[in-house]
Amino acid sequence: MLLPFGMKGPIKKTPGVIQKSNKQISESYDEIKRFREKAGLKPYAIDSGDTVAAVKVNDRTFFGVNSTITKESQKATRELRQKWLKEVQWVPPKKSSPKHLGHAQSLTHAESHSLIRAFEKEGHLPQKVTMFVDRKTCNICRGEMPALLKRLGVDELEVYSGGLEKPLVIKATK
Repeated sequence: MLLPFGMKGPIKKTPGVIQKSNKQISESYDEIKRFREKAGLKPYAIDSGDTVAAVKVNDRTFFGVNSTITKESQKATRELRQKWLKEVQWVPPKKSSPKHLGHAQSLTHAESHSLIRAFEKEGHLPQKVTMFVDRKTCNICRGEMPALLKRLGVDELEVYSGGLEKPLVIKATK
């Protein structure tokens, strides 16, 4: 089996961790690739910083992009991201409430954008959500997303990122 984005190597299974099948993982990464093509975005490149994320809710796929993937995306999503900056109770994990998007950078990332878009369209999200991202999820998202998850009503986010076969699990703040 070819791994997404040309990655090579054996698939490592972790005992006791329920993972998606290789076929489900591959199909989800392929769906992101098709989204990029349809949207006229460049193919994924590890050094580009341009990220696409996808979540499925009620058999609908919601894609998110980082705010700088195109000038159009930056303008089109600014208002939505600003709204959610005010919606989320950021303390904890942050020490103080952010004053602008630079203080809550995860809102400018594809992971948060896909979740917010799904919530805005569906009105709610399941308690457990699975996400696929074509780039490895950064430490900013790992640190800030628990507060966003709490506001969205998501207890646990399972993230398959950067072509990895084993998910990263992010839990909402209590």
